[in-house]
Amino acid sequence: ARQVPLAWMPKPPKRPPAPLALRERTTRLRDRVTGLPREAPAEADEALDIFQRTFPMVVTEEHLLIQRWEDLAAIFGSTEAATELVTAEPSILRWPRNFAKRAFHYLSLHLGSQAARRLVFKCPYLLTKKARQMSRALPALLNVFGSKERLAEVLDKYPSLMQVPIGDFYRGMPGMIAVCGNPEKALEVGKEAMARIARSPRQSTLPECYPTLVAIFGSLEEAHAAVDREPLLLRWQGQQMLAILGRLRKHLGHEKAQQALRAAPYLLLKEDKRKAKLASDAFGALEQLFGAEGARKRVVERPELLALGISLQRAVRFAERKMGSIEAVRDDFDAVLRRTGLEERLEFEKKPRPRFGYWTPTPREREDAPSNTWTPRGNPLGPAAPARGRWDEEGSAPSELEARGKDRARRVAKKELEMEVLRTRRAQEAFK
Repeated sequence: ARQVPLAWMPKPPKRPPAPLALRERTTRLRDRVTGLPREAPAEADEALDIFQRTFPMVVTEEHLLIQRWEDLAAIFGSTEAATELVTAEPSILRWPRNFAKRAFHYLSLHLGSQAARRLVFKCPYLLTKKARQMSRALPALLNVFGSKERLAEVLDKYPSLMQVPIGDFYRGMPGMIAVCGNPEKALEVGKEAMARIARSPRQSTLPECYPTLVAIFGSLEEAHAAVDREPLLLRWQGQQMLAILGRLRKHLGHEKAQQALRAAPYLLLKEDKRKAKLASDAFGALEQLFGAEGARKRVVERPELLALGISLQRAVRFAERKMGSIEAVRDDFDAVLRRTGLEERLEFEKKPRPRFGYWTPTPREREDAPSNTWTPRGNPLGPAAPARGRWDEEGSAPSELEARGKDRARRVAKKELEMEVLRTRRAQEAFK
């Protein structure tokens, strides 16, 4: 006999609902006024079907999904608007009732109702953000970007800014002192920015890293130029930028490090990379080629070279063996970058973040990143093999090494496709 679980025992997970065509309609939907059972609205079928196809393993009961869909229809005035939002961002229905209502309330409060409505239909993902976070983040972001129109434009492309850590100049002063060296210099650098925030009619809150950014770039104007180019800088804490700043100052000096960061502010982004080590590896390779002073000059001219890291080091060593001497590599350094494929990688590194955009269920055109065969993982012979990678001979056919690399990439793609088919079959079997 099957043992009945006691109250304190964990309950087994529920089976996912069947496809919409096979599922029995819910009988738990009640009228809000009378409390009597009522039929599910036919207009919700399309939204429910899209939600279930996107999240087949979610076991939320149907009457709850219908109630959340009806709340969206009440907020935006029509069932067509609610279905349009769910089609673009099905995860809206995963959150409890009134979640989207509170998020839209704070957007309307700070941006205006019409601007908030246009923004939500451009980026429905904003309705999945917590209202408490939005109530703190929106005034701070308005103090940085200055106008509601500019903030709406930024949030359309960078909705993750709703999760920025919040601070002010008082709490950001330790970061400014760490960058400037003493309190007097920090106050001098931040004087203009502090006066600007003091004139704001809103609460004088800021993203936590904003005072540190002003100190790093040396002035309010340069800091805003960097933020306009890479708004995702505001997502990080100020202390997370000190490691790469210290490493650049060690190799380049105070002024040249500041010039390099003004030209390439994306070097301060965390991006789950060891940016300080990447910069040291790339600068070591340049120093071996051009000497210390020549390497500093190259980095100031092209700071994106620091993003290559060990790839530049491995490619330069291979080019030295291929071309016969380090002098030949130094004299034709631009050609070496082109023949090894690192020039394409540099163009990719300079693109504004996020380079692939944010995930959304609606299909979007996505440009693949150029392959980098000069990393250990990208080595066609394997990560533990000697450094090998792309090398384009002038006017020659593809080498055997490149063919082996393409075969290996083809096998990896085939393996990924097989795993995707297997996951799809398992999801289909779960419905049976």
